[in-house]
Amino acid sequence: DHRWSDRVSAAGKTAAAAVRPGQFLGLLTLMGVGASLGHWQGIALWLGVSLSLYGRSGLPWTALWLRWRYPLGLLLVLGLLLPFQPGETILWQWGSLRLTGEGVLSLVRVGGRFGGLVTLGGLLLGSQPLGQTLAMLRHWGIPALLLDLLGLAYRYVFVLHVDWQQMQRALWLRGGKLDIPTLIPLLGSLVVRSVERSERVYQGMRLRGYGQPWVGDPQIWQRQDWLWLGGLGGLSVGLGILDSFLG
Repeated sequence: DHRWSDRVSAAGKTAAAAVRPGQFLGLLTLMGVGASLGHWQGIALWLGVSLSLYGRSGLPWTALWLRWRYPLGLLLVLGLLLPFQPGETILWQWGSLRLTGEGVLSLVRVGGRFGGLVTLGGLLLGSQPLGQTLAMLRHWGIPALLLDLLGLAYRYVFVLHVDWQQMQRALWLRGGKLDIPTLIPLLGSLVVRSVERSERVYQGMRLRGYGQPWVGDPQIWQRQDWLWLGGLGGLSVGLGILDSFLG
């Protein structure tokens, strides 16, 4: 069976599916190839493959929507600008404002790449804990310092968000308003808190042995890893060939 293996949450329900090393490397390859596609036909096929892989993983679609909705505002802004870029095929015109076919295709390409990258990224990040993902990347020779910084940044962005909410709540309880004169002191206080917390965290990490040579569990590749890597790698090559043929 080459399906994602289930990972069960503390509540006893299937929360996600663990990504095998071959799947992980194959998905990264698929993301890289998809981001370089230039024709809307290939991008549409790549987006369909991405959504199919996400559906097959067993992850909830609501989690994907949560990842989509935050950068969706940028895509909406581009949707107001790209269709009106200069082009030869005029679909609609009102005065000097022209809706061009080239602009619409540009929007389709950007939106397709956006959707595929967010979908595959959500699949990689949602299928296993971040620690397992970083350990997998460390096995592949990614610098340990870079991965440590990435892990700490991911974890403590939520801590900073909680601190910011607490400071806002305290300001409102005192009858204050969040405007420019009060925003600057709040941000300064948040920075000071962050520096003090980082010093405590670093001391705690040193006391727990941080900086010693890392010895992780060996990464064992099984038959399904090679099958997934070969399948996703072949699919990536096929998409690249199709894009070159369309060009």
